[in-house]
Amino acid sequence: MTPGAIDLCELIDDAPPITLTSRTDEGDPPAETGGEPADEAWTVSDECAWGFIGEDSREWEMEFSYQAIIDADDRDRRFQMAGDAFDERSAAAEEGFAEVEFDQSDTTEDGRRRELFGSLGSGAQGYVLVREVKSSVYVIRIREQGQGAEDATYQVHQFGAHASAVAALVDNPLRDVVPD
Repeated sequence: MTPGAIDLCELIDDAPPITLTSRTDEGDPPAETGGEPADEAWTVSDECAWGFIGEDSREWEMEFSYQAIIDADDRDRRFQMAGDAFDERSAAAEEGFAEVEFDQSDTTEDGRRRELFGSLGSGAQGYVLVREVKSSVYVIRIREQGQGAEDATYQVHQFGAHASAVAALVDNPLRDVVPD
């Protein structure tokens, strides 16, 4: 695998599954650590952010971050590192809410996922999807700008639909590029 083979932020930029209005981060390439010789685990990670228009025509923000563990001492260590990263990011996601109104976890043959929705400290609503695919973990954060809508059930569905569209875009490259 070559450096930059897992640039998921660029993938989202090039083929956005949702209506993005502007990228709000610096657009730097993914960071890599380790590699050959393998003194430490070889990882690829990045963070990116966009503004976008939600179905209610309001401005929303989306942040996307990921870490793919490409190589480590052995396969078990790679998957243990990814599991630990999933647990850490899942706990951090929960801490970002003033009140969690929806919390759902699932494990399938494709990996683990956790969805959280609730009130942020600012009074706005937010949604987080934490996903583990092979030995990689990514986080999608969506938050509205301004005050929350009245119907939280409708809003969690909206946020979840946008996050699922992004997840569908990035899952396959992770399955294809990250080693088994």
